[in-house]
This record gives sequence, structure tokens and C-alpha cells, in this order.
Amino acid sequence: MQGLSKEVPGQHVARKNEMTAAMSTTPDGRKMLLACADRAVFVQRFKAPFNAEVSALALLKIAIANPDCAGVMINSAASEHSYVIPRDRVSQLISRATQAST
Repeated sequence: MQGLSKEVPGQHVARKNEMTAAMSTTPDGRKMLLACADRAVFVQRFKAPFNAEVSALALLKIAIANPDCAGVMINSAASEHSYVIPRDRVSQLISRATQAST
């Protein structure tokens, strides 16, 4: 995510249009929301800068709220591989999580 103040540690509650999420384009041209599976291991192994953590459900909701987003690309912490959750599957996972919490 971009837009978080690095000077203010801890939880940040964003207002509308206050933050953006990193997107990447797959070789076949699909735009994907980027995530890492295990932040601590990922940062140690790849030295990638991260300045925000969100729950899995929040990440899925961010992806589905962006009409240009074709899904979520989860980068592996163990190797240079990624797993793609396509947009239609993102919707299914949100529905399952919502049903499980009621």
C-alpha cells in the first residue's frame, strides 16, 4: 500500500481515497493486486519494502472494489513464485468469509 505515513507507527484508519494498493500486470496483461504470503519471511529473503499489513478479507475487498483488478497475486516467501486468485474466486472467498462470520 502507498500513502501511509512512515512517521506514525501502528494502526492507521484510512478515509476514502487516502491510500492506494500496489498493482502488477501479468505477462498476459491482467492487472493484479500484489500481496505476500508471509511478510516477515518475504522481507528477510527479498528485502522488499512494505509499509502496511491488511487482513486477508480486507485485501480481497480491496481487489473486488477495483473494477480494473483481475485478482490477487500472492508472492511466495519461500521462493520466487506466485499464486493467482482470479477475480471470480475472490468474490467466492469474500462470500464464504462473510457467511462464516454470521
